[in-house]
Amino acid sequence: MFLSKQGKSHSHDEKGDNLEAKAQNLEETGQLQDGVGNEDASSGSSQTMPADPAAVSGKSGKGKEWRSEQSEPRKDNMEGSDRGQKTFAFWKVLLTSFASVVVFIVLALAFYVEPKIPVDDALGQEITPHVQLPETTYPYVCIPTLAADEGVNPGVVKIQADESSTLVESRELTETGSNTFESTVKNGVIEAKSKSPLSFTFLTSSSSLIDGLSINATDTDTLTGISIASCRLPSTHAWFVSGSTQVESSSVLVVANPGVNAIEVHLQAWGATGKLDSEPDVTVPAQSSKLINLAAYFPQQERLALHAFSTGGTAVFNLHVSSLEGLSARGFARVQGASEPTQRSIIPSVNPAAKDSTLRIANPGQKTAKVTVSLLTAKGQEPLPGAEDMTIDEGGVYDVSLSGMPDDVGAVVVQSDERILTAAFGYFPEPTEEQPNRASLSVWEPVQPSVETVALPAPALGTYKAQTQVLVANLEDQPVEVSLAGTNYTLEPLQSKRVPVTGENIQLTSTHPVVANVEVTYSKGSASHVVSYPMRPVSESVPITNVTLRR
Repeated sequence: MFLSKQGKSHSHDEKGDNLEAKAQNLEETGQLQDGVGNEDASSGSSQTMPADPAAVSGKSGKGKEWRSEQSEPRKDNMEGSDRGQKTFAFWKVLLTSFASVVVFIVLALAFYVEPKIPVDDALGQEITPHVQLPETTYPYVCIPTLAADEGVNPGVVKIQADESSTLVESRELTETGSNTFESTVKNGVIEAKSKSPLSFTFLTSSSSLIDGLSINATDTDTLTGISIASCRLPSTHAWFVSGSTQVESSSVLVVANPGVNAIEVHLQAWGATGKLDSEPDVTVPAQSSKLINLAAYFPQQERLALHAFSTGGTAVFNLHVSSLEGLSARGFARVQGASEPTQRSIIPSVNPAAKDSTLRIANPGQKTAKVTVSLLTAKGQEPLPGAEDMTIDEGGVYDVSLSGMPDDVGAVVVQSDERILTAAFGYFPEPTEEQPNRASLSVWEPVQPSVETVALPAPALGTYKAQTQVLVANLEDQPVEVSLAGTNYTLEPLQSKRVPVTGENIQLTSTHPVVANVEVTYSKGSASHVVSYPMRPVSESVPITNVTLRR
């Protein structure tokens, strides 16, 4: 046993010597690592090596040198990674900035590149190019009768459309709603008869030429006369300068809404004393019509000017006017109005045979207007005596007598420094024993010059005889060559001419813009009714895009 114990003690001493020698050897070679003492632990010894090599060797210099050599490679790797991230961020910012500059340059060029339209030359001019509307439907509205129901005959509607248009649907727009109806087609002309406004829906695959007329003849104790009005595409505005709301006078605005949504119609009016305070709003349901008696909103107005405009959709507007003198009917008319006031108005076909002919001028603006009225005759242009230099106050509505006009007058020209409204009217006596002051009424509205116009001939009316002629007026300071109904004419500067026409269609072309108006005289016995309607520019019969450039 003794030998056994002694052997163990000896073995333990040798092991300790060996560990001390190994530590000394590692310290000298600089390869000491933390946890060397674990080897002793695995042998059952309780000794552990300190983490600091200096604690083992007692030489701190070598320990510090070892740690420096081991940590420097890891620090270089971290610095390289940081440099890579910073380089990536720099290029990302640079590329983003460059892209922003490119986008800015592109937008700037889009806005400031030289326009294709010379704006300085085109300011204030209206550009009306024909455009194609592939598979597009649009309504075309006719208002064939007067607003009154009693004693009024149904009006006759005629529409001529070219082969590129197809009639999809016809609807009657009443005050209680709409209903479909069948129209007939004779020799390529659509015909219908109704007391209510009519809406014709057309489908087109290209620019389409469409022209339509409605005619009404009535002869009762309170209404007498014949009226012709053009069918129109819906719009949002209409201006009128006709009618009166005094006793024995009637002025009724007819609004036809062919759309599928209800619209709100807003009214503004001017009278002899200026702008009127009342500005009513009237709702017109979808696919219906509304009769608005202006006397209910603007009573006792001897002279009236009206602005009607819609929100929520478009409509077609007509102003129906009539009057009595005692018990005698003084005729009726359907006034179609203007799209906006203008500085120059040309009113053709003012017939010198009419009695009590009157020119009405309204100034709806807020500045005084200086106005000059002249007459265009076969000899040229001459001033209207007493109306060479007129002043119309802001908001004023004035009547100017046209009595005493020369027999060859072709048009009345009104020039103003402010935007104004104009129309003319006159009476054709039809006295009877019961109604000695009986007469028919004609209203003449302004027409815009054009180089290409079209019109349907006026329809025949029972036993009435009809004579049709076209009034052509040249407002240029140079001669104009005109082709009308297959015949060529030369109009001298500021000259007007009446040309008899016949045929199924009336077409006119000219080398420069001219004013053209169709004038029809219906006669039966001693009674004569003179009606007129404008030859419309071809562009007005085609769905077009209007662009107005203004400063």
